[in-house]
Amino acid sequence: NEFEDCGFGVIVIDDTQQLLVHQNRIHGCSVGLLAAFTTSATTFLNNTVTDCLEGITLQGSTDTQVLNNTLEGVEYGIYLFQGATGAKVFINSLVGAPASSTDLAIGIGGSSFNKLVNNSYSDYSLDIFIDATSEENTINLGGSSPNIVDNSPSTIYH
Repeated sequence: NEFEDCGFGVIVIDDTQQLLVHQNRIHGCSVGLLAAFTTSATTFLNNTVTDCLEGITLQGSTDTQVLNNTLEGVEYGIYLFQGATGAKVFINSLVGAPASSTDLAIGIGGSSFNKLVNNSYSDYSLDIFIDATSEENTINLGGSSPNIVDNSPSTIYH
């Protein structure tokens, strides 16, 4: 599927469970992919999101998997907030919007027990931001040295 110049590319909301969203091309939208409001076990796999404000947003979702997606020219890459819990964010490629001074590859706000493993970042002002209300998120840096601001008292690094 292809989505271009829209508000939202793909939205998964309201008690949706075990949905696979894969191989979509999303360009020029406000938000590429959104899982919100009690969604459970959604998988975003092999999607390409380009030139959007937000790439992938998880809001109040549980056990979402974000795997092997490509985000290019996206100001805010992957954003977990307002109770996103148990997400697995693995092997995604995030390339920022170099013209922006406020861009962020991965943000975690008010979300806990998520795992970030082997994601790659380039052209972002900040690679990872974790706020003080997020607890026990695990980040596997995979040998890289991302630019991280961590205000959480309990982030686990590998």
